Amino acid sequence: CQPIYEAVYPNAKYGMLPEHYSLDIFLTDDTLNYFRKLLTTSNSHGAWLAYSGKEIIGSVAITDEGDFVEARCFYVRQDLQGIGLGRRLWNEILNWWDGSKPLRVEVAETNERTIGIYERWGFRRVEELGVRLRHWPEWPEGVQNGFIFLAVNLKEAHLNYFNRKRSRVG
Repeated sequence: CQPIYEAVYPNAKYGMLPEHYSLDIFLTDDTLNYFRKLLTTSNSHGAWLAYSGKEIIGSVAITDEGDFVEARCFYVRQDLQGIGLGRRLWNEILNWWDGSKPLRVEVAETNERTIGIYERWGFRRVEELGVRLRHWPEWPEGVQNGFIFLAVNLKEAHLNYFNRKRSRVG
């Protein structure tokens, strides 16, 4: 995930620079423990990794948060995007999610490409939640980043998108 964070998460509005997502930051105990927990499967949490040999090239996780489920850590190595790996990972979410609760994602407010993808998949911005400001302990004091929430209530919204894509491909 680190190269993707470094490339797409900078946000000058809050002083967030690429170096705030450097490899050194990702190798701190706090960040490594966060990702270990996030990418471990349990009764209320699913996680999937895509590998090329021993290298992780994609990931996605989903957690039941009570009133909603939240997809997290959905990443595909940048040079492998656009070949269907993300679709395969997202299908794991669809298989895990029973559709009984809204599905929510949190996206950096500056990540318009990803926001656009989710909107094409049927997600809509959750305006009442506004922008959530985050600060990692490894960042300098005052540095933070802004995130928005998008949600979808119907599993069919995702399935319809993937079926349209599949029918165009073959």
